Amino acid sequence: MTIVYDTMHGSPTLADTLYPTVADFLAYLNGLQPGRLGQKKFGFAFGSHGGRGGAVEEVSDWMRRAGIEVVDDGIEVTFRPTGEELARCVERGRALGRELRAR
Repeated sequence: MTIVYDTMHGSPTLADTLYPTVADFLAYLNGLQPGRLGQKKFGFAFGSHGGRGGAVEEVSDWMRRAGIEVVDDGIEVTFRPTGEELARCVERGRALGRELRAR
């Protein structure tokens, strides 16, 4: 039996799409439909890009199709994240944890 908890997924954008191994996992997750079985699941996407980006939006779309409620637009950074951007990601993860405990 596979248990999927509330989740945060990250992916770099590679050739204007998701990183292949992330896409594989999300396709598997979509088949499980964890958000439609029992307790509602919540998620958040993050990632990086060196050009146009788009992986964060794709990850969010995949999570929605799997029945996971995406709690915000996610965080997408250009190239390597700065210390400030990393801190924002950490804080967003903590905020998601607080939101989940409150539900």
